[in-house]
Amino acid sequence: MYISDLLTADCIELAADVKTKDEVIARLAELLEKNGIVTDKALFSEAVMAREAMGSTGISAGIAIPHAKSEAVARPGISVITVPDGVDFQARDGKPSKIFFMIAAPKDANDLHIEMLGHISLILIDAANREKLLQAESADRFLSYFDRMEAKKFVGVD
Repeated sequence: MYISDLLTADCIELAADVKTKDEVIARLAELLEKNGIVTDKALFSEAVMAREAMGSTGISAGIAIPHAKSEAVARPGISVITVPDGVDFQARDGKPSKIFFMIAAPKDANDLHIEMLGHISLILIDAANREKLLQAESADRFLSYFDRMEAKKFVGVD
């Protein structure tokens, strides 16, 4: 499965006006709920915060990938926000995170979220990819860029 199977333009918000980790998680969960992926954003957000309590999902290089498995997830999905000025997400490198991918998986799902974490990480490890996504002018363009990056990385299509 690919990110493009789980992410739509309706679940992407560019240049989000958020300042804290809690606001980031709330906005990402709101996008998921608005698009029918999550049935109860408060319950899902609690699961994400419980996961964050085990260790931050701010990985480094301006990337954070909060995620959770929850009974509040109707179907697997992903939401994205960008925050050009960044938000402190307690990343390993101590730098603010600017691109946030939230992965929602049903409680009884297998390790799909682990696979998606890997896909996202392998694409965003490239600084040029991160910069291109941050510069996207629209959610549709962001999705188009990401789809091409994913195809190039995993299918070998240029």
